[in-house]
Amino acid sequence: AEATSYHLGVPSGEQRAYWPAGNLKYRGMWTAGVKHGPWNYWTSGNARESSENWSKGKLQGPFTKWFANGQVNVEGYYDQGLKDSTWTWYATTGARDMLGHFKADKQDGLWKYWYPNGQLSSTGLFRNGKQEGEWVYYYEGGQAWKKGSWKNGEKDGPWTTWFESGQKLQEGNYLNGKEEGMWNSWFENGKPKDKGGFKQGQM
Repeated sequence: AEATSYHLGVPSGEQRAYWPAGNLKYRGMWTAGVKHGPWNYWTSGNARESSENWSKGKLQGPFTKWFANGQVNVEGYYDQGLKDSTWTWYATTGARDMLGHFKADKQDGLWKYWYPNGQLSSTGLFRNGKQEGEWVYYYEGGQAWKKGSWKNGEKDGPWTTWFESGQKLQEGNYLNGKEEGMWNSWFENGKPKDKGGFKQGQM
């Protein structure tokens, strides 16, 4: 069931919708035919589902989405209908899954990702929706796994990979997303394994 007010043929005022059981499905406001102000949604089980804010027909301000168990799933902010500022995603346990910054709906700024156990998985920068600069990746136990540079969304510059023990596994350079120059690899006991030159990803 749905209840909507109209003025001069367009939605105006509060709109409500209900689940078959009679409990509220969503509630929000219309102004001159466009959404304006807070809109809230609930599941058929009467749990909060999401909360958003609108300004003249565009998402504007805080946004929150919940899991069925009541834990927050996503928290963020909209500006003129586009994701902006800090956004955070959570697991059903309440632990953070990923966190980062948006600018005009594109990833821009520092981003962090976590394993389910709460250990940091990776962290680095985005610029205009593409990975940029140094990124660091970790094993689930917290040890360094990989470290390297990105440029315009492609691997570019020195990259190093380690065994979980901390011993260096592989090292070399990328250029425009492809291996370039001399690459070295080692066994976990530290003894050299392979050594070879690359040109545009070809050995």
